[in-house]
Amino acid sequence: MAEGMSKGMFVAGLVLAIVVSSSIGMAVSSILSFGPKGDKGDTGLQGVQGIQGIQGVQGLQGIQGVKGDKGDIGDTGPQGPPVNFSMDNLTGLLPAPAYDSGWITVWTNWKTIHHGVGTKTPFVYILGQYQYNATHIGIHQFMQGEWVWWVNIGNDDIVISIDPNAAQYYPFVKVMLWKIAEP
Repeated sequence: MAEGMSKGMFVAGLVLAIVVSSSIGMAVSSILSFGPKGDKGDTGLQGVQGIQGIQGVQGLQGIQGVKGDKGDIGDTGPQGPPVNFSMDNLTGLLPAPAYDSGWITVWTNWKTIHHGVGTKTPFVYILGQYQYNATHIGIHQFMQGEWVWWVNIGNDDIVISIDPNAAQYYPFVKVMLWKIAEP
């Protein structure tokens, strides 16, 4: 080594020379590397699926859509069953009932009444003869489902219950059934 140059200065100069020559080599090789493009390589293997991300917040509700056109009218249904109807059996707006118990003394709890109508799907109507005192007397429909109700409608029998609170004001009731024509 020369006497006028220190060891540190020599190493710094050597490193600088290596860096400059590498830079010049890279610049020259990149300038001269232009040529025709090569063929596309094969597709690599598919990687593993990543974990599912967290759910995002719900978006705002959209506006109401435009009302659609009215649909086509459907076909007419089949002809209903024949009905035994004549002017002779009309008593007002309804024909005479298939069963009319007449006025019977009221009861509490459950009572089976034989009607003999021969159907499990009659129209049931119950009237009560109301008497609160000498001036409050009348006949009207019971509050069905609240003061009177029926269960176990058979072809020939019906089971009826009258609430004790109603029974104290209704000394007599009348049960009427109409046979509904079934298709």
